[in-house]
Amino acid sequence: PVGFKYISDAMKEHQALIGGESSGGITIRNHILGKDGIFSAMILMELVAYYDRPLSEIVESLFKRYGRFYSYEKSYPMKKEFLSLKFNGDFPQLDYQSYEVSELDGLKVVYDQGDWVCIRPSGTEPVLRIIVEAKSATRTYELMKAFEEYLFLDE
Repeated sequence: PVGFKYISDAMKEHQALIGGESSGGITIRNHILGKDGIFSAMILMELVAYYDRPLSEIVESLFKRYGRFYSYEKSYPMKKEFLSLKFNGDFPQLDYQSYEVSELDGLKVVYDQGDWVCIRPSGTEPVLRIIVEAKSATRTYELMKAFEEYLFLDE
């Protein structure tokens, strides 16, 4: 499920070093299990000082080591018909071989290559969100367009 409370719980359960969400909330193990932007900024400053390199170079080295992912999030005004939205399971396939579906918190379609799309109503605003993550910017755009068409949001 989405929400910082779940991130904190998962960090405890899995002894994670760091937890965060797309809205920018970050927490670090052995500190408070809540959002602390000032502490997170201080950790980044220490990282830059330790490596004596710009943060952009440090981030680029992480991408080279672990790969890059592209994400995109878009919100749509919540319409009454979204409240009872039922998915028929015939999701956009593009050139993927298969996908798995989770309905834990909204709907998440995870494709065989690791790219994914999540569709869910916001818990804090009257909007429907589509969040996409893929291994290329082009594929992120293609997935967003395919799901907008699937949900008739491109009209």
